[in-house]
Amino acid sequence: MPNLSAHRHTRAQSSWLGCLALLLVVGFPATSALAKDCASLYRRGQIEESGECFAKEADAMGASKGLPRLQRIKKGRLFLNAARLFSLAAKRSKNENKIRLYERSLQLLERYTKENLYEDDERKNSALTELRRLRNKIGYGRINIFSYDPRANICLTYSSGRKRCKKGSVWRAYLPPGQYTMSVKYPDLAEQTRPLTVTPNENSTQGFTPPKVEIPVELYTNHPHAKITLQGAALEKKITHEGKEWKLKLAPGSYKVTLAYPGVPPYERTIHVSVGSGVTKRYRPPSATLELSTVPAGAQIFVNGVYRGVTPAQILVPDGETSIVFKSLCHRPATKKLDIQPQTRNNVSVMMEIESRYQDWQKKKAEQPTLQISGWVALVSGVLVAGFGGAAQFISNGAHAEAEKQRELYLTNRTNVQQYVTAYEAEAQRGNTWRTVGFVGFGVGGAAMIFGITQLARSGLPSLRSLECEITESDLKRKQL
Repeated sequence: MPNLSAHRHTRAQSSWLGCLALLLVVGFPATSALAKDCASLYRRGQIEESGECFAKEADAMGASKGLPRLQRIKKGRLFLNAARLFSLAAKRSKNENKIRLYERSLQLLERYTKENLYEDDERKNSALTELRRLRNKIGYGRINIFSYDPRANICLTYSSGRKRCKKGSVWRAYLPPGQYTMSVKYPDLAEQTRPLTVTPNENSTQGFTPPKVEIPVELYTNHPHAKITLQGAALEKKITHEGKEWKLKLAPGSYKVTLAYPGVPPYERTIHVSVGSGVTKRYRPPSATLELSTVPAGAQIFVNGVYRGVTPAQILVPDGETSIVFKSLCHRPATKKLDIQPQTRNNVSVMMEIESRYQDWQKKKAEQPTLQISGWVALVSGVLVAGFGGAAQFISNGAHAEAEKQRELYLTNRTNVQQYVTAYEAEAQRGNTWRTVGFVGFGVGGAAMIFGITQLARSGLPSLRSLECEITESDLKRKQL
């Protein structure tokens, strides 16, 4: 069986494939005849068929829930092999077939994670990373459909006529780009229907109108001078309150809550008010200090999803569960999760992991001045030496012309002929010498020019945008709070 997935990949999106075929052979030496057939299809270049073969073998093992651990792991490896083969087939396919194959790979990876077929958290996280990459490649949109009523029935109808339904107050769905019809049916109310167009990588929220009731909402800031601003749903305009607590009644829907504590940039939260249950939210005022640094410096800081500047930095944060994400161009995002205690000082230092393609780019950028200097020196020197070679050829032609003149005099004058012979030999020798110098100059000059052009070509540097890093310039926010 060929090593379908044992080789290591330097690209982040391929790490989930590492050592799969090798582990399959080592962990389960009694490979089935069907697996051999799958490998045979792969060797014959039938990539998609080989993927379907591995997927069928995994399905033939039965429901994952009842399998022993080793069997679940084997099933997971079969799914991973199949997912990789579908991704490989997609890369080799034409545009109209790519999306279908990538979706097939995505479906298998979703089953791998949902059915807990992974061996450890590292393999699970690798699969989740690959899922995100595939969704972005396909252009999946994340659509949040809110009915705000746990009794409501939410349905999605695809353009093909396929229909999916779910009961509840919210449905978070990943959908490929296309046209859909959404519908929500509340008890004792007519069904609400509206069209939905999903664009590539869209992230949107769709809200429906629930029954007209008022739901009690309690918001606690625990600070006498904190300001809360509410907007959205049934509110015609923003409403604001200052103080430790705010008790009010709101119609079902989604609301944006803006909290402003003294000395801290305002930050936003979202609350979803649904039929049948009140909402209580407790927010804590900032009382702890974070001292943040990274290597290299200049990484952007996001605290609980809110941009807070660049490293090194000292910032004030609320206590409690805190997620800190550092983002830097062409470095892998680094996340730190802390349980911040009130009135404490916390030091966080992170070594950012550079992407290999960016490391190669930096190395080439460091070499660029040397290559450019050597290239221009060689090119200019080559032109000068070649020019000298041309001048030598000009002198050589003049000497040979003079030698030819002495030869004519020798043939036409029969007195004192030795002087013509001597002059002829001297000019011919001088012409030959300069001609040799000219040819050498052309050769050396041409070689130097070729070397110079080669060095200048090697000094060319692609733009950062062309590197396709995991974190690009467009991912980094420019505006500081």
